[in-house]
Amino acid sequence: MSLDLVSIGVSIAGRRVLHDVSFSVPTGHTLAVRGPSGIGKSTLLRVVSGLLVADHGRVLIDGHDVTSVPTHRRSVGFVFQDSQLFPHLDVAGNIAFGLRMQRLERSHIDASVAEWLTRVGLADRAHQSVRTLSGGEQRRVALARALAPRPKVLLLDEPFSGLDNELRVRLAELVHDLLHDTDTTALLVTHDDDDVRRVADADHHLADLTDEPT
Repeated sequence: MSLDLVSIGVSIAGRRVLHDVSFSVPTGHTLAVRGPSGIGKSTLLRVVSGLLVADHGRVLIDGHDVTSVPTHRRSVGFVFQDSQLFPHLDVAGNIAFGLRMQRLERSHIDASVAEWLTRVGLADRAHQSVRTLSGGEQRRVALARALAPRPKVLLLDEPFSGLDNELRVRLAELVHDLLHDTDTTALLVTHDDDDVRRVADADHHLADLTDEPT
């Protein structure tokens, strides 16, 4: 599903954060949004997801205007910088969360959870508390939770921050492979050029917000 942003503008507490931001992400491609902290990258993701209403502009998914559509009806997955896993649920429970919200049959949910546990290399951790996982493992659970419901668009907000370089490379490669395997349209927010090269598509990969007002 394609993603199009048209003249997105946002002001917060009287401060202009985003000014007429426009770009397109073709179906199955990954676009990286780059820029330093405070430039409005995470704000842009919140607008796409519906968590924040822009002052003006439009968000289109697969050609349909979803600007006024509530978050839970946009079919947008979100991987947050700090994972934001549900501490009261085990690994499998976290991955199943979005599927349960879709009111799918239990057999379908169980099969999908098993598939994603394998995809992210955590097949032996299904019933483990997420509190006991390493930082890299928590990011894998967050990724599986976001992708399991088959969202039309996946948003990734600095998903590799805080990881050592080896883990960062391995997780970036996993994200790249999963996005291509599932043909998922994605928007990656990062300040790291290496993340851009590892995850985003070479032929359509970068929106630079460094010229936006801060």
